[in-house]
Amino acid sequence: MKIEHHPKRVVFRSLLDIKVTQLNWILLVLWIYFLGVQIELKFLSFRFAPSDFFMVIFWALNLLNRKVNLESFISSDLILMLLVFTISSSIGLLRTQTLLTYTIINKYVGLLILIFSFFFIKNVIKDSEPTFKRTLSVIVFSGGMLNILYIFLLLVFPGSSIVRNTLLYGQSRLRGLLVDPNAYGGFLSIIFLLGLYLLIEEKNRNKKIIYSVICITTFIGIILTFSRSALLGFFVGLIIATYFYKELRKYFFVALCVFVLCLLSYLNKTATFKDIVYFLMRPNTIKARLDFIVSGLELFSKHPIFGIGLGSYFAITGVIIHNTYIWFLVEMGTVGFFILILFLLHILQTNISLIKNLRKTSQDLFSVAVGLFSAILAVLVYGVGIEFLYQRYLWLFFALLQALLVIYKKEVNVNI
Repeated sequence: MKIEHHPKRVVFRSLLDIKVTQLNWILLVLWIYFLGVQIELKFLSFRFAPSDFFMVIFWALNLLNRKVNLESFISSDLILMLLVFTISSSIGLLRTQTLLTYTIINKYVGLLILIFSFFFIKNVIKDSEPTFKRTLSVIVFSGGMLNILYIFLLLVFPGSSIVRNTLLYGQSRLRGLLVDPNAYGGFLSIIFLLGLYLLIEEKNRNKKIIYSVICITTFIGIILTFSRSALLGFFVGLIIATYFYKELRKYFFVALCVFVLCLLSYLNKTATFKDIVYFLMRPNTIKARLDFIVSGLELFSKHPIFGIGLGSYFAITGVIIHNTYIWFLVEMGTVGFFILILFLLHILQTNISLIKNLRKTSQDLFSVAVGLFSAILAVLVYGVGIEFLYQRYLWLFFALLQALLVIYKKEVNVNI
């Protein structure tokens, strides 16, 4: 029997679909705007990220309306990653006889939240190139303007204890509202590298000026974090970008000039050159990080296959290793480390394949692929000084890369 749909119901359903789509976009914009914000609450054992609130609303709304593409959840890479974390959590429980709240919430649940955020972004962008490009603009504009606000507050209210305690780490290193200056430095690095793409491709003069201001102030912000790992990742990302784009070399030179001018300004007002070099290098913290790595590798040598267990290093020492690769090796062993490397290599291979193919077919999307590659590589490099896997902006770029792949396949109808 043929079922006839009432015209009014069809119209209502269509209107509802439009409303849900618009609301999903608003939720993604809010998620991005709060990407650089984390809140430390004394009664919680973890940092609360407001972005997660909007992600939860998305899932509640779309699961009820059955608007989620469940097939997109099938990912062998992520399944393997979750499997390793599950096994490692079990090993940690067996070895320490206790499963710390730190391990459950910060590590295991934290990974689940990031994976759900990844699919949230993919489901909103889908295969829409306009939505994809609008997302890029929102990322750069929101992160850049927030950083400008921080610098403005520090310049206008330099003596305010509220401003300094909120935005600075140790009264000297810019951290914004991300709590950790290294994480904030990494966040600004990807804003800058993606902003360069928008600056080059933008034809509107006024928007070009805005992106120029954002890039300059973002780089100043990176310097003010005094994060060695963020600066290292930033310059690696910039070098990669200049390899593909000769016109970016002038920006590389400008970046070096701004860096030198900022150091000279700081030198003239508050410290000697020797003081600045010492503060940038901070040999005491370098020694501490090396000690963490050495002690971690000693534990790894006793449990080389599956590691000592998720969260066990923190349970034993009370500190984290501050190196993503060594952390995986120590707590998840050779197996976990191998899966991490495969996961990252697959991402980079996908990005490189897109760059090669888009160079022949679409100059605009090729530029986006280069911007994503330089930003992702910058974060992977600065992972030698921080656990980058839990940075939401990295998973945002993973999702953008997957969205770009879908858009490319749709427009060119070619399998990579």
